[in-house]
Amino acid sequence: MDFLQPLLGTQKGNLTEGLSKLKNHLSRLGYLTTIHKPSSSSPPPHDDLFDGALQQAVTDYQSFFSLPPTGALDAATLAHMGKPRCGVRDVSPPNTTAHYTFFPGQPKWPAGRRNLTYSFPPGTRADAHKAILDATNIWASVSPLKFKYTKDYSAADIKISFQSRDHGDGSAFDGSGGILAHAYAPTDGRLHFDGDERWVNGVVGGAFDLQTVGLHELGHVLGLGHSQDGGAVMFPQVGNGFRKVLGKDDIDGIRAFSPLIPPDLIPHHGYDHLPILPRRHPHRHASLPPPCWSPEETVALIDAYKDKWYSLHCGNLRGNHWQEVADDVASRCPALPPKTSVQCCHKMEKLRKRWLKDPPRFIATTAWSSLGSHPLSQAVVEISPAIRMLNFGS
Repeated sequence: MDFLQPLLGTQKGNLTEGLSKLKNHLSRLGYLTTIHKPSSSSPPPHDDLFDGALQQAVTDYQSFFSLPPTGALDAATLAHMGKPRCGVRDVSPPNTTAHYTFFPGQPKWPAGRRNLTYSFPPGTRADAHKAILDATNIWASVSPLKFKYTKDYSAADIKISFQSRDHGDGSAFDGSGGILAHAYAPTDGRLHFDGDERWVNGVVGGAFDLQTVGLHELGHVLGLGHSQDGGAVMFPQVGNGFRKVLGKDDIDGIRAFSPLIPPDLIPHHGYDHLPILPRRHPHRHASLPPPCWSPEETVALIDAYKDKWYSLHCGNLRGNHWQEVADDVASRCPALPPKTSVQCCHKMEKLRKRWLKDPPRFIATTAWSSLGSHPLSQAVVEISPAIRMLNFGS
């Protein structure tokens, strides 16, 4: 993006070297309908002319990102254009009450394909596998779609790979900085990371987080476009050295696009299955209040449940497992009266329902988000798959 800086102050009517590259860039992002194809010869003079079409493209770009719509290349606009971002086109939202968007025509995965497979070509870096596993779990926790890894790259619904420069799909990467990744609308399934970037699975200064960018690009694979909400994962730009999780706009978007099936209509095949508890006599034990859970106990329960769930290789908890969870909670909170396995089971059921109903509100109001036991973003990554897969065995 080095070509941007010499364009400072350029406006309609100017003839400035480098404007042809800006036209190419804005065309790729959906703001211009024509694109200049670079060749070995110098571009014709009119390609470097700041014409009316370019002025409108710059104005549309400024409007999308809530910049002053001057139509000129001022310092704020150029600084914004130089930020690392996704290579998918920006589409203005259809209304002012939401910021999420969809691809033109709203392509989506067929209703009968709710279990999507994903894969990487042989030799793909190991940390990408873990990052995408977490990202797919996060999307699955707020949508009707499920994801499963397969070794068969050619047969996978979603094909994830690292590419460099021109890699044959008509959307060449630009080296370090600029465009970080891109993905295609349903049901194409291709997701490409720029192999020339510095990638990590985590938060490291000067490096881009695979999970954050993967979460964004998977949103495109599912049918979401870019959001104008700067706090949303689907916002086009991303910085280095931090991690994002789904925001309310992301969740509203995927649920507007792929609504969650009402729980009473979901066939119970192991996912999200709640036990049918025996109905007690309405007057029996009326004098006994429900167990109260302190914030410390809630934190302990979530940690104990998560540890047990992962120790079972993401398997379902049975009766004896819940007793182990209760014992673990008691050991973490020795000064408080111990909870029974049934109380722990029922508490997790309530947490699960709250999570499925409104994940952002669940994050904001659940005790463990304010106690400092987990950073907020890590807490979502660690516990949301376990809560989503909560299953009560016999």
